[in-house]
Amino acid sequence: MTALRTSGTAAAPNGSLGLRTTGLDGSGSSAFDYTPSAKCAPGYAAANIAENDKEPPLTRQPSIGHHYVVHRDECEVLCRNHHECVAAEFHHWGPRSRFNQHARLLARATKVKNCASQIGCMQRYSDLKVPLPKALPLPPAPPTPALPTCVLHRGCLQRDSAPAPGRVDVMHRWGPTWPPVTPPSSVRWTTNASLVVVSYDAPLDWLATLPGGIADLVFYQKHNYRAGSFPTNTARKVLNMLRREVRCGRVPRLFLPSIHGCPRGCHCGEREPAQQPQLAYFALLPNYGLTHRKPFGGSREPYGFLQYLLDFWDNLPPVTVLTQDDCLKDGCSWGNALTQMRLMLQSWPKFWGIDRLTGAPMPITPENCLCRIYNENTFAKDKRYYWYRWMSFVQQHLLGTVPENRSTLVHWPQDATFAVSRLVLRSQPRWMYEALLRMTTVENACFNAGTIHWAHSFERLWFELLDSKVPKIVNAGPDGKGMCMLGARRL
Repeated sequence: MTALRTSGTAAAPNGSLGLRTTGLDGSGSSAFDYTPSAKCAPGYAAANIAENDKEPPLTRQPSIGHHYVVHRDECEVLCRNHHECVAAEFHHWGPRSRFNQHARLLARATKVKNCASQIGCMQRYSDLKVPLPKALPLPPAPPTPALPTCVLHRGCLQRDSAPAPGRVDVMHRWGPTWPPVTPPSSVRWTTNASLVVVSYDAPLDWLATLPGGIADLVFYQKHNYRAGSFPTNTARKVLNMLRREVRCGRVPRLFLPSIHGCPRGCHCGEREPAQQPQLAYFALLPNYGLTHRKPFGGSREPYGFLQYLLDFWDNLPPVTVLTQDDCLKDGCSWGNALTQMRLMLQSWPKFWGIDRLTGAPMPITPENCLCRIYNENTFAKDKRYYWYRWMSFVQQHLLGTVPENRSTLVHWPQDATFAVSRLVLRSQPRWMYEALLRMTTVENACFNAGTIHWAHSFERLWFELLDSKVPKIVNAGPDGKGMCMLGARRL
């Protein structure tokens, strides 16, 4: 079995595989994310989707058209300037381009010398719709690669893996972010922790019951991008919620207040600025995966969590609390222990610092995770554990585990809601988070599985993925299937 320790390769500076960028690191535009080796699913987008396992309604979304370009930056500009364009596919140079034959015929018809190698030449004649001679023979393939093309799309919530020799990359609109023009590396924390909320369409009135001064909020709002659509939650809406206050009793607790007025015996009103929880960062993300085959549901919360880890990699606060917008639905452990949480975070090194005996970061424990832990004793193939197939794939090809030899016990935090230290998060290689993010945003990126399969599997694997005692090595396996853990081809 081939083992690849990718964190030490020259192709991965700073432990990165370069699988996805959002422009915040100086590459590309901040208005688009860039995913190599991916392509838009043909022609469909979802509208008004409820995030559940029911089949979403699909509407036909034909592509807007194609253009000849030289560099992917031109493709991005074309999409940005088209009001209906949500995403763009960049088809690289190569003999397999779907438009090569037309490009060669058009070049012969226009009789422009080296037209295919001149910036804007093919596009100019294509826009003029130059008629092609009926008897024009197909010229031989040129010795140089054919011209790259750019395909604009009205919808691209489902991206499929596009392995070589396809050489297709996708740029998708994302954002806006708040504060404007402020990258995560420049965010200034006012507390010792961040409360990372991944939101879709659940009500956010519970923010009015969150006390200030405990943790700074980071919001990732998932949105179904399409022309004329508007997100359910915005930075302005979150800020307005944080200005409100609903306080019941002497001990603060998180709950969903009534929309029909102030509850009896409670205090309701506007907070003083100094008492408001601080919104440190807000970003709008494409809600990838909801149009994929059954089971439906999309990339869910791990997508936003992983995006946060990569965005704030060099600027993580001492403690991160990962949560969902609807954590109150099944009971929110950290929200029921706000007083204890405040005291623990004030002396965070005692719970999330360095262990004096071992000199290593304190691991995740039932005490410091501020979570409810599920303990399942049915993790085995013969016990028909539903997520066994995908979880065991990750354990075998990334975590160096032989699934048949491991315990049948699985410990995982309810709803993937838990607290973890910066030391534990950074003790894992950055390339691992990038590989996991690709698996939760690109269909069939690994093991012919959809993003929802990996989202549910990662929720149950968080404690193993963040365990420093578990090695992180990509094992290709005898059939080479584990190579997908390396993610996309680096260009």
